[in-house]
Amino acid sequence: MEVSTVADGQLINPEFRVGSVISRSLSLLSSGFFKFMVLAGLLALPQTLIALFGQGDHQGSNFLVSMVTSSITQGVIVYAAFQQMRGTPVGIGEALTKVLPRLLPMIGTGLLCGIAGGAGMILLIVPGLIAMLAFFVAQPVCVVERLSPVASMKRSAMLTKGYRWSLFGILVVYGLALMLVAWIGIIVIGKVTGGTVNLATLTTAKALIPFNFVLSTFFGAVMALVTAVIYHDLRVLKDGLDLEQIAAQFD
Repeated sequence: MEVSTVADGQLINPEFRVGSVISRSLSLLSSGFFKFMVLAGLLALPQTLIALFGQGDHQGSNFLVSMVTSSITQGVIVYAAFQQMRGTPVGIGEALTKVLPRLLPMIGTGLLCGIAGGAGMILLIVPGLIAMLAFFVAQPVCVVERLSPVASMKRSAMLTKGYRWSLFGILVVYGLALMLVAWIGIIVIGKVTGGTVNLATLTTAKALIPFNFVLSTFFGAVMALVTAVIYHDLRVLKDGLDLEQIAAQFD
């Protein structure tokens, strides 16, 4: 198979290398940093407001809001990322208005994927991981190919088959980076405030809420871009399409 190229000349590796996916995702982030951070920040804001002003135990409501907003974040940033890759970057308003008609299918896809992964984790950790990896690109499928939630999950399972160990490697790198940044951040905040904070209190300690918002915004944008790049690569590898053919499905 020939190697495809994206609009900025970066090569798509047919072997689907973890390092290539991550480096191209970060390159996309740097080229549209403000836009991607604003999009991710807007959708991380409800969780922050619940944490700041919610009464009593807000973990349940925050979890549901997180599932919904993460689904929308992925959908909107996937659209913006594809336009960025094809050399026609879009504004924040256009990205939102283009994708929001798919709002209910995106939320449905996110909820079903979350339920499948959560159920697998409750039964045994391995089935949960398998479900998470199988449905890794269900959200981009829902947005780009305009499929129903269930059909998006089936299509994602087909696209990711044969590449799930690589996807697992990407999740490991992402998780370690997130934990490292969080650990450094709470140490600095603990020193400044004189309080005792740790990873377990990251989403509940009042002193950590602003930091958690920034952390969620940045890593939410990164994960959405990683997902977009992975979806692009899998379509190239499995369907034999190029960037323009995939992006044209938005039109």
